[in-house]
Amino acid sequence: MQGIVILAGAAMTASCFMVWVRLPFAVSFVPIDSLRGVLDTDAPWEIWAFGLSFVLAGLAALRALTGRPARVMALLAGATPYGLLVWSYVRAGQRLDDVNLGMPNLALDDLGQVWATLGDHVQWGFWAYFGGATVLLLVGIFGIRRQQPNGGV
Repeated sequence: MQGIVILAGAAMTASCFMVWVRLPFAVSFVPIDSLRGVLDTDAPWEIWAFGLSFVLAGLAALRALTGRPARVMALLAGATPYGLLVWSYVRAGQRLDDVNLGMPNLALDDLGQVWATLGDHVQWGFWAYFGGATVLLLVGIFGIRRQQPNGGV
C-alpha cells in the first residue's frame, strides 16, 4: 500500500506544477500559477480547499514514504477533489435557479461530443491529479491488506 500511496500522492502533488488544459486561443491552465494570484485571506474556501488538496496528497505520500500509516491522509487527499466537484455542481445548479435557468440535461451522446472536443486539450496534469485522487480515495476507503507470512499461521 505504501508504494501505491507514494506514487499516487506524488502524482497528485506534481500535477500542481503541470499543465492541465492547453487551448489554442488561450493561456494554459497550470494550478500553481492560478493559485499564486488568488490565494489570500479573501479567497473563497473552495480555492483554499483546492490548494490544500495538493498539500494533503504530498503529506499522504510523505507519511507512506516514512513508513507511517497514511490511510486517513490518503482518504482526505482523494476525497477533496471529488467533494469540490460535487459542491461546484450543486452550487452551479443553485445559481442557475436563482436566475430562472436550469442545469442543462446532457445525454451520454452530448458528453461524448464534449469529450471529443476537449480531449485534445486536456493535458497530463489533469490526469495526474484525478488519477492520483482516485487511487488515494480507493486506498483510503478500502485499504490494502497485507498478507501474513506463512499463510497467516
